[in-house]
Amino acid sequence: MSFTSVWAGLAALLLIPAIVLLHWLHRQQRQQVVPSTYLWQRLSQRLVHRTYWRRLLTSPLFWLQILAAVFLALALSDPHWHSRATPLPPVWQVILDESASMRAVGENGQTRFALAQRVLDQLSRDAPPQVRWQILTASPQPQALGDDLDPRKPSTRALWAGRQPAHGPADWQATIRLARALRPPRTQQVVLVTDGALDNSIVSELDTPSAPVIVHLARQGADRPNVGITRFDLTPLGESVSQYQALVTLFNTGPGTASYTLDWKVNGAPLRSAPPQQGLIPPGREVSLLVRLALLPGQVVEAHLSPADALNDDNQAFRVTLPLRRAKILLVTPGNPALAHGLSIFPGVQVVTMTPPGAPGTSRRPFPLPDWDDYDLAIFDRIPPPSLPPLPWIAWGLPAAALEQALPPLQAHFWAQWLSHHPESSTPVIAPTTLDWDEDHPLSQYVSWDEIHVRSAWPLPTLLGGLPLWESAGGPLVQLGPERPGYLIIAFDLTQTDWPLQYSFPVWLKNLLDWSLPWAAEAVGPSLHTGEPLPLRSLPARLFPPAGVTDVPFRSAHLPPVSHRPYVQPTIPLRTLLSPAVPPAQAASREGTARPLIIVGPDGYREPFERSAPPSAGAAGTTALWSAPLTAPYGGYWLEQAGQVVAGWSINLLSQEESDLRLRLTTLTTAAAPRAASPPPPLPRGANSRPLQLPAVVILTLVLLAEALLFVWESRPVSPRQPLPSSRWSTRKGGAG
Repeated sequence: MSFTSVWAGLAALLLIPAIVLLHWLHRQQRQQVVPSTYLWQRLSQRLVHRTYWRRLLTSPLFWLQILAAVFLALALSDPHWHSRATPLPPVWQVILDESASMRAVGENGQTRFALAQRVLDQLSRDAPPQVRWQILTASPQPQALGDDLDPRKPSTRALWAGRQPAHGPADWQATIRLARALRPPRTQQVVLVTDGALDNSIVSELDTPSAPVIVHLARQGADRPNVGITRFDLTPLGESVSQYQALVTLFNTGPGTASYTLDWKVNGAPLRSAPPQQGLIPPGREVSLLVRLALLPGQVVEAHLSPADALNDDNQAFRVTLPLRRAKILLVTPGNPALAHGLSIFPGVQVVTMTPPGAPGTSRRPFPLPDWDDYDLAIFDRIPPPSLPPLPWIAWGLPAAALEQALPPLQAHFWAQWLSHHPESSTPVIAPTTLDWDEDHPLSQYVSWDEIHVRSAWPLPTLLGGLPLWESAGGPLVQLGPERPGYLIIAFDLTQTDWPLQYSFPVWLKNLLDWSLPWAAEAVGPSLHTGEPLPLRSLPARLFPPAGVTDVPFRSAHLPPVSHRPYVQPTIPLRTLLSPAVPPAQAASREGTARPLIIVGPDGYREPFERSAPPSAGAAGTTALWSAPLTAPYGGYWLEQAGQVVAGWSINLLSQEESDLRLRLTTLTTAAAPRAASPPPPLPRGANSRPLQLPAVVILTLVLLAEALLFVWESRPVSPRQPLPSSRWSTRKGGAG
């Protein structure tokens, strides 16, 4: 047995003298004259003719306290019991490289990954019989294939027999973190089966118990010529929708000068308007080509290299030109020509103006409920929005009482509490004074908020986690909400300002469209590696409604003027803040009626795209919902809804590290082939360690419980029904005492 924290246990043993001292102090008594000893009979029987130590050694309460102190010291010392009867077998941690460079082909036509599979077969046959394996993969998304495996079993060999290398570069940092986290304490050796296309610094971070056995396969295809595409950028020329500029970078990793021919394809067919480019590249050098292409929106552009070489995955690169998409904006307003005209001047934007019945100056015609799937942005100008719109929205010129139902549950609860303590919120602030504004936010670029003259504004609180862009003495005039989809609250009425007459107004509208509809301004889809997530900013936000959102009508058929709407503080229970606002059955029915999203890719690739709410994205919009599978083919991908293209992207290799097939492992290479690998050390008579801290804590708890029960038992009062004990004051035979 061994102890991890010896000093903590010894310090706890000091409680034993303290317990003896407490019993000694409890021994001191004082004399007191009492009329009767009836209530002290039980105690006096225990104290008669006993010394202090005799009473102490026969006290059950004392021994329970000593036992509790001993087990407390045992628990704090963290004991471990070691048994040599059943030693655990040692473990080899085997890391299989599944990066794209493992697809390189040698002179015999065999890939590096096929050779790696043969290496693992040979190692499994040569491994000592008592050794167990833990198998990990190094890929764009590393994973553990199994733990405590017998390498001689056919089920273990089947783990790597049916696998294929990924179509992207390996994430070695994630692989190292996974290997160090899953490595058992009885690990004897780390075996890395790789092509050697990684640096020594990466292997040194493995922190192995001994020198790692590196089985490298760099001779397989390392001496063959290889020219790869490491960069492919496609950008439109100005505002043109048919003229694009392509930048392609080629890298020669072969041992000698290589010739290349770069040609272009569109949707799989040769692009005749762009002649092929030919040239020579010295070894270890790269060359960049700038080509002008005539393309149409909605096409897959491919840059193709010939002739074939050691690695064909880097001989092709793809980009997609997005189709012409029109962002549809819903403008709910009683009338605002400046705002409607300012939005409609931008190309690719369609503004649909609606006026609900009951708004000032409108008729009593029925108001149709909008289909949120048809819109990308909703603007509510002096008209209260419905509850939590499932797309980016802007509230303009509304008091705090009219915005409560449009906020998420937690924000609505905070909003209601603020309203209950600020009854003056129904009165606008005249000529609010500017205090500060955010100059760094994209919505504030080239906009001087202090130059805008506002006649009146509604006093509003700052949202929980919100970002005020323009603050005044009466509260934020312009602020952003922290939740998705993004929403913007403006406290003043646009018709009560001179902002439409200033140059900054159309500039701000452009900033607004770029912030709320970033995907609408993109002409070329993003390029992804295998395993890399799809940026959320490239997809319309209406595809991901927040949890608990359902289609709801406006709050009443006839809306009175906003300034005269009475406000009633709602009662929001806590479960409403922590649970979705829609019952599961209703949410399921809405999900079933939604138009499905389908991902369509090359070679017949089809996959349903889940329509659910992603986590909240940061300012850069890097949060994603879909990641490219490890075996997804290279090419262009489209996201379709009801036959219409919603978004597009491409998957490529484009990695200089994977295109470089040369051996980069030098000093840490300990084995050039599986036969030459250094044999592992003999099996030690390792000990099997079992912690005993938890049993000690359990026994300590039971002892303390027994001590408490004994203390209660001895402290109970004497029952009045108990017969009087005999004493010198009790009644004697034949007479009264």
